[in-house]
Amino acid sequence: MSENEENPKFMFKDIGLGKSMELTLESAAPVKTGEGKYGTWTLWFGSVDNAKVHKGRGATETVEDGYQGKVIFFPPKVLNRDLEKAANGMEGVKVKVTKTAEEGMKGLITRYVVEKLSGGTPSDSSITPTEMRLIGEANDLKGDGHNVTKDIFVKASQEPQYEGKISQARAEKLYAMID
Repeated sequence: MSENEENPKFMFKDIGLGKSMELTLESAAPVKTGEGKYGTWTLWFGSVDNAKVHKGRGATETVEDGYQGKVIFFPPKVLNRDLEKAANGMEGVKVKVTKTAEEGMKGLITRYVVEKLSGGTPSDSSITPTEMRLIGEANDLKGDGHNVTKDIFVKASQEPQYEGKISQARAEKLYAMID
């Protein structure tokens, strides 16, 4: 049984419309990312109090209400970005996620609003979430058979999606961390 299967799964869709859920982010950024049938996914570890969680998988899955303890969760893309922003390189950040909806061209669009409740503590990792994203994307490219040279890596670190948060000198140091 993998580490992910030991912890119950918290699902944001279980939050009622207009309702909120408080959770503590155990890390400053997702602990794992990957590609699946529906696009990129991110895995986080956290803690909840009085939440509905899912245990097991498939036919053996059970639902437990009022759970308190550690969970795993897979936030949608926009929510993931907002959680990373709230964590801001800190671990143990407590957030409140409120589920809202607004009318879109094709019907209701679900939105999750993140409110930071406490600051947490500095991450043991000296790598920021933005730097972790760069390293992860470089590793994904290498895994797909692309040759990611130091020059390409440093040049990529200056692209707009990294918001100017990684200096060229820092990118050269980060290059040593890719697989």
